[in-house]
This record gives sequence, C-alpha cells and structure tokens, in this order.
Amino acid sequence: MFKNVLLAVAVAMASPSFVAAQDIFWSFSPTALETSFSGAPGDTAAAYIFSDRNFGFDAMDLHFTASDSSVVRFTGGEAFNPTFFTIGGTRFDAASVVVEPSGDTPVGDTWELFVVNVTQNGIIPAVGELFDPDFVPNVGPDGAFLLARVDFEILDVGTTQLEFNLGLQGALQLPENILDPTFGSATVSTEGLSLLLGDINYDGAVDFLDFSPFISILLNYRYQFTADCNQDGVVNFLDVGPFIAIVSSQ
Repeated sequence: MFKNVLLAVAVAMASPSFVAAQDIFWSFSPTALETSFSGAPGDTAAAYIFSDRNFGFDAMDLHFTASDSSVVRFTGGEAFNPTFFTIGGTRFDAASVVVEPSGDTPVGDTWELFVVNVTQNGIIPAVGELFDPDFVPNVGPDGAFLLARVDFEILDVGTTQLEFNLGLQGALQLPENILDPTFGSATVSTEGLSLLLGDINYDGAVDFLDFSPFISILLNYRYQFTADCNQDGVVNFLDVGPFIAIVSSQ
C-alpha cells in the first residue's frame, strides 16, 4: 500500500510530456534472448522480464498475461532488488511480483510487476556492469536489465503469447517524464506432441489413474485436450461415456 502511495505522489508531480518509446521484453533465459519455449503439459518453467536500451525509469506498474490462460498458468515469481555496489542503497524502494495464488486471472485485473524508486536514480540499463551488478550484456541490442522472473506451468496442448501492458499507474522518470515503452512478447507452445485421448495425467498411458484428474476437470469446468474424449471442443458429461470406453479398451 505504501509503495502505491509513493507512486501516486510521483505521478501527480510528473508532467504529461512523453519520451521516445523503449522496450520491455520477455526471454526464457536470464542470460540470452529466447522468445519461444516448447514443453509438455505438466512442465514448469520460468520467463524473465527485461528492460532494454539506454533509458531510465523511477517507477513502473507493469501487467503481464497469457493470451490463452488454458495453456499456461502463472504460479509465482520474483522481482530482483539487489544492492548497488558503487553508490549505496537499494535499486528500488519497492519491487514485487504479484501472482494470484490460484493462478487464475482475477476479474478486471492481471498479473503484475510493480517497481518504484522515488528517492534516488532509477534504472538505466546501458550504463554497464560496473554500475549495475545485474546488468546482462547482449540480451538486447544494447544489453538489458533483468527486472523479474515469472514462473509458470503448462496446463494443456496449444499455443499462447506472454504479453505486457502498463497498469493504471504507468511508468515514469522523475521529475517530469511519463514513459511510453514498447513491449515484446514471447510464445509458449505444446505443438507437435503426441497425446492420447483419455491420458488425463499425461503419464503416457490410459488407465484408472486417469479417473481422478478426469473428474476434477469435469467439476472445475476446465478444458483439456486429452479429456475431450468425444472431440467436440468442450469437456462435459458427454465425455464420460467415451472416456470409460477408451479406458476399457486398453
């Protein structure tokens, strides 16, 4: 709450002038630019949020989401907030990654990275490693600054884009610049996998171990490709008979 008050005061101080757009982007590696990831349902992995190019910001309210939440569920994350070696103090007064415990997108909101620093200079990625111990060269065209890690789990077959947008409190560089960054996206895909209808727990076999997860999907109104046993595009009680038939045939 306190950090939001700090940023609200900072926004009130800023004028509505804009600077040239800059990049915020995803990578599936903390040390190289990788914008595509392929995995199987049940896999867990991490995506990283970077700021790129030679610009500074003192506060940012950044939302991130998946274009198809049935494929990927965010499960946690970490905002990086180490100490400067050369000027003392912390990089941000506040830094946090907010992910709903259920992994579900709350109504009217999305997952969030919130960073604010109103007492000293903000982040300037291209200054270099001597100034910033977490500066990562060559991730972007001018090097890139690692802001956060976001953990996720692959839920089902498909493709989804990890995307950004600014939250209501935006991004700014004190004392007068409101920033208008551009955003990169990244792709998570499970295409090309060979999946068995009825293999609800993705263990490569269709058997009685699939009954419990099948019932869970039914009760929670979720879609999963291998649970859609009649292949009509939805998972409901019309899939119960085909599911039992598949299990019985094994």
